[in-house]
Amino acid sequence: MENINVRIPTMDYIFNHQFMSLKAVENSKDFNSLELDKYKEKYGVYIHYQNDKILYVGQTTAESAYGNFRGRLKREFIKSYSHDSALFNNLLQIGTVKTVLIDYEEINNKKIVTVTDPNITDRQKSLILEQCLIAAYNPEFNKAK
Repeated sequence: MENINVRIPTMDYIFNHQFMSLKAVENSKDFNSLELDKYKEKYGVYIHYQNDKILYVGQTTAESAYGNFRGRLKREFIKSYSHDSALFNNLLQIGTVKTVLIDYEEINNKKIVTVTDPNITDRQKSLILEQCLIAAYNPEFNKAK
């Protein structure tokens, strides 16, 4: 049997993490994506929050059909990319949110998720962390409607 150890990041850890301020927009020309360019090759678990309340936890992996972190955020914050998703509409209603990324490197280097099986991939560690964060913080926008 394999051992999996997850150190769930505390709210202090999340809220004191480097973040981006993002706002959902109807028109892509109103979205400032310059800050996102540094994230085009980043993968991991991301968290949207506002006023010290976690709203949504998601993950993006190199193997995902949804692409990298930058692409995922465009789908969540720009109407034409969102296909009018429930998440986009929720984000549009609440205004500016802060978003943090805990990328593969941080998950591994800070030993946030450790496993004894060397075949467990970064993608799988990311999925484990995402589910643990959702279970721990019960974000409003992760709930099925």
